[in-house]
Formats: sequence, structure tokens, C-alpha cells
Amino acid sequence: MTTSRRRLLQAGGALAGTAVASHLGIGVWKRVDRGPAWGQQIPFLTPQDEFYNRFDARKFDPKYYWVRLTDRERFPHRTRRPDVPWMLAIDGAVSQPFELSERGVRHAGSELGIVHLLKTLRCTGDGPDFRLASNGVWTGVRLRPILRRAGPPRDVTRLRIYGEDGFTANLRWDHLITADGREAMLAWELNGEPLSERRGGPVRLIVPDRYGFKNIKWPVRIEVTTEDVAWGNHEADLRVGLDPGVVELGSKLLDPDIRKGRAEVRTKERRLVLRGSALPAVGALERVQISIDGAPWADAKIDVPAELTEHDAAAAAHAAAGHRWPLPDVWVHWWFPWDAPGPGRYEVRVRATGAGGMAQPAHDKQRLDGDSRIANCVIEIA
Repeated sequence: MTTSRRRLLQAGGALAGTAVASHLGIGVWKRVDRGPAWGQQIPFLTPQDEFYNRFDARKFDPKYYWVRLTDRERFPHRTRRPDVPWMLAIDGAVSQPFELSERGVRHAGSELGIVHLLKTLRCTGDGPDFRLASNGVWTGVRLRPILRRAGPPRDVTRLRIYGEDGFTANLRWDHLITADGREAMLAWELNGEPLSERRGGPVRLIVPDRYGFKNIKWPVRIEVTTEDVAWGNHEADLRVGLDPGVVELGSKLLDPDIRKGRAEVRTKERRLVLRGSALPAVGALERVQISIDGAPWADAKIDVPAELTEHDAAAAAHAAAGHRWPLPDVWVHWWFPWDAPGPGRYEVRVRATGAGGMAQPAHDKQRLDGDSRIANCVIEIA
């Protein structure tokens, strides 16, 4: 039976250590209980220095860490060297292999057209009670036209991608473009700023509708293949098997801010505004709903982010998407005003509905602890 991503992320929870899997942006998570922050405004775009750090969350992946310790050949301990100019080799089953510098990638953008893509980058460990999702607008050039210059064969199936830090992953050729025309890209800007080294700069692979492990930092080689087998640190080395890495429907309660092990809050306030985020699977979100103490599901309010008109890069990405909202692969922020009828304990549940009426599962069968995939908490009114 194939081991799921979440099972791998949760396995070996008793292991301890301080090393981090720098490629995935995963580190040791020390939870600080600050209590609810009623009235908190949640930014739509995540600053670069807070990616995967927002909401004080860094999830530790013990399985990946353990394999790195015991198999150094497959998981070399190295990071990118900023003193060495970045180069990307495109080779494998192609007729004209070549290399691209950062300048060459930008020049390709001037020839092929610069694109802006809004995407919520998520780790596979993200869930109702973890904060491993960050949102941004990525600027760069489409990857497919660049790869075609190398002359791939007609039966090309997958790309094998090598990161400068030793991380590897594969991507199906037909996943380079989505049904609605969004394309994988080589990005050099995030939120209108040069992509930092920590976030994968100078150039990073960004893939729509895919979890973070498909969005390789510091890619230095793309090998074109006609093979259709599991390959890379995630699929082969962790024995997961073929995994397209498609993002899943999800929702979060952020105000009151719940985390694993603390899904209960207390307050004296009677008039509250619940807030959170919801993340689509393939396609855009249709609605977010709230149920309190088993009452019928009620629609939460979803605002159009001001950044879609006020932030230059986000506005360009929104225009490229036809000024639609919500957008696929981009989180929405929701809010729900609630007047508590009186003192007591109230169970709050949140669920999202995706494109075509796709319902968020009530329970996550991949979770070892059996927790609900739907965000929920108890609010005690004093």
C-alpha cells in the first residue's frame, strides 16, 4: 500500500534534532501559545522573510530528517553557494542540450513574455492545525517554450529536476500547463521583489496546483526523460511511489487562532468576528461555510483583496487571470460575524467548497491521529 505524504510527515514524531530540511522550508516548530487575537487582519500577500513562518509555524519532518542522516549519498548536506554563478542545464532525452544563466532566463522572458502568477505555496504537511502555506505573486518566464528549444522527443513523459542543495523531484510533462492555461515557470521575483536566496533565488521553479516539493528551489538541472517511474527524494527515496503532488482542499481558523493541541479558546466577548483562510484544490473556491453547535452551515463572507488593485505585481497577475475572483491555487480570506447567545461552550466548524461543488472531506483518512480535516475549535464564552 502506498504511504501517503501526511503519514510520512507524521511518522517518527519522537525523533529530536535541530537540523532542518532547508529545501522544503521545514524546521523545528516551537509553539508559543499567545491566545486568541480577535480582530487580527490577515495579509493577502506573505512577505518573503515570513514564507512558511507566518502564524509561528514550522513543522518538523522527522522522516525526511532521518533519511538525510542515514543516506548522505542521496541526501547530501549542502546548500546553494552564492559565490558561484547560478546555471541551469537542460539535457537528457533532447537533441540540443544547453545551459541558461540568470541573465539568460531574464532574456528569455523579454523574448517570450514575462508572466505573473498568483499562487499559494503549500507544504504537504499543511492542514487545519498547521501554518505551512504562504501566498505570493511570482514573476518570471514560462518553462515549456524554453524546454522546447532543447528539442524534446515526441514521447517525452517526465522531467527530473535537480536542486543545488541536493533536493530532487520529478514533474510530468503534461503538468507544465493546467486546463485553464496557467503554466509552470522559472520565477525571479516574489511580490514584485527579487527572489531571495532563502526563497529559492535567484531563480525558482513554480508549478501551478502543486505542493511545495514540486516547486524546486535553485534548480540547476532539468533532465528530460521518456520514463514514467517514481523518482526523486520524495517519491523514490521515501518510497512513496508516483505522486503528482496535487494540492488538496482545505480551510483554517486563524482568529481564534487554533493550533495542534490547542483547539479551545476562552473569551468574555459576546460579539465576535471569526476569521480564517481557505485553500482550493484544482480550480477556484466557491464558498466557505461555518457551523456553530451543529446549526445549519452558513456562508462566510469573502472579500476581494485590496492588493489585486493596489499592488502592481498582484494587479498584473489578476489582469492576466481575467480579473476573476476567487482564483485557482490562491487562498481566500473569509470572515464571519457571530453574536454569542450567552455564556457556554460552542463548537465551531469550518468547511470549504471547491470548483464544481467539490466538498471538503469531514475526516482525513491519511492522518494517523484521526483528526478531522475540517477546521474546528471550541469557544468558551465566560
